[in-house]
Amino acid sequence: MSIIKTLVRNFILNLLALYLRCFSKRAADQVALIAPPIPCKNLGDQALLLGSLHELLSNNKKVSVIQIANDSCSEALTKAKVKFDKQNIHDEFMAAFVSDNSFTERWRLLKFMASKAHCYVIGADVLDGTYNPSETKIIFDMCLLLSKSGVSVNLISASFSKNIANEAKQGLRSINNKVKLYCRDYYSQQRVKQFCDADLSADVAFLMPPSTILSGYSEPPEMSGLTIGLCLKNTDLNNQQNKQAFLDEIERFASLNSNINFIALPHFQTDFEELQNLAALSDVLKRYIIMPHALPSAPDIKNMAMRCDFVITGRMHVAIAAISQGVPVLCLSYGDKFAGLLRHFSLPEKELVLEGFNAVQFHNSLKLIAAKYTSFRETILANKETVLKLARSNFE
Repeated sequence: MSIIKTLVRNFILNLLALYLRCFSKRAADQVALIAPPIPCKNLGDQALLLGSLHELLSNNKKVSVIQIANDSCSEALTKAKVKFDKQNIHDEFMAAFVSDNSFTERWRLLKFMASKAHCYVIGADVLDGTYNPSETKIIFDMCLLLSKSGVSVNLISASFSKNIANEAKQGLRSINNKVKLYCRDYYSQQRVKQFCDADLSADVAFLMPPSTILSGYSEPPEMSGLTIGLCLKNTDLNNQQNKQAFLDEIERFASLNSNINFIALPHFQTDFEELQNLAALSDVLKRYIIMPHALPSAPDIKNMAMRCDFVITGRMHVAIAAISQGVPVLCLSYGDKFAGLLRHFSLPEKELVLEGFNAVQFHNSLKLIAAKYTSFRETILANKETVLKLARSNFE
């Protein structure tokens, strides 16, 4: 019986969508942005939200932000010191993205979108279904429903892993000519081309400006010598042996560079705790690392990454924060996602992306980036405008 009810609800919603398509008047400057789920807890989600808003507002669009989970978009923007009219943040439609049975909220969302010419849906790495297949299905279903109501839909900044869930494959096959998919790297684009057409873009987090006033950090002193940014997930060094090998290499490297600084760049609360734990185990880190006093904002991370000569990170969006400022990165884990990022900038993927922590490879890669970070920086800056253009293409 529940399956029949769902089919009936969907049939009625599709009829209502077609009605809106025929009779709605849409303003070209009115757009909606469907936000990522956790912009407070996850600085990658925050960077995606801020980068998208920055680009749309710069193009004089009137943006309505659609919140799809309990993590407050308003709180995330306040934390990042971004001024945005709170009346244009809508959390009343969350249920539409939680359950297939949310008929009332989906109909209200369709009516709300009747005045909007365009809807931008931040895809990131949610769309491949590896985290939550049911969430992926709902997002694709909502995009298809919105497109049937006459709204042009862009799925932006999307990333697809090697293991695309069946729900994602079905969603990709359902894409019609009112829905455009933008993949943030070459490898993602290649993985989806058997299911649908997709344009190559770059991550919209590239478009987020750095903070001008730090909130998560005290203003650091003027630094000289070599400065290295650090962001490690608690799974990057997944056993005590790897943790000790990492710290031994950092100690050895510091002994060869008498004037050295480190900056902690946590992307998630657990990253912050991991960096604190590592600093407690290392005399060098304990003495020379600059730590935030709380989990910073995404623009803070971009500001602090700009002060580094290179960054060691296990987080994709910390790598983006650094490389967008011309700072090269040594990447731990998430191999193909990082490889796609470095490919945008013509940087050596094999040397600067570790599939997982390996002491010998880490030693060799650290030695390489320390020797060549100046030339890597020149390569990044030579490709920067092309990548920014790709990031802006998400909104075409």
